[in-house]
This record gives sequence, C-alpha cells and structure tokens, in this order.
Amino acid sequence: IEKEIENTRSAMNDGDVERIKQAVEALTQASYKISEAMYREAASSQASQQDMGAEAEGAPEQPEPEAGGSDEDVVDAEYEVVDDDKNAQS
Repeated sequence: IEKEIENTRSAMNDGDVERIKQAVEALTQASYKISEAMYREAASSQASQQDMGAEAEGAPEQPEPEAGGSDEDVVDAEYEVVDDDKNAQS
C-alpha cells in the first residue's frame, strides 16, 4: 500500500489527471485487500474465541429462541398514567 500511496503522490505532483485516476484506483484496490484481510482475520479470531468459550463451559451453544415461541409466562396488566402536574394543582 505504501507503494500505491507514493505512486498517487507522484501522479498528483505531475498533474496528469488520467494518471491520478489510475493511481487512486490502484490505491483503493490495495486498501480493499487490506480491509478484506483484516475482516477475515477478525472473523476467524472471533469464531475461535467462541469455540474456546463453549468448550470451556462444557456445554454446546444454545440456539436463540424464536420470536413468538417463548416458554415464559406472560401477564396482561392494566395501568393508569398519573400526571404529577395535575395532582399538584388540585
């Protein structure tokens, strides 16, 4: 990427618009490759940490509960909104 940065600077100093466009494109592609490598490394690192965490706990990962299919008891309740300003004026 340092080579592409230097090529871009050189093109800018020369003032050739087409060369600048080509240099910027090459620099962009180089930065994409670096970003891709970083994301790939971060993803594999995160996956290995999750695997190690599950092994340390000794339990397999549990799937997330599906929406609407909960085992919890749900209680419907009514409530009344009390406005403190109205009560203070009375």
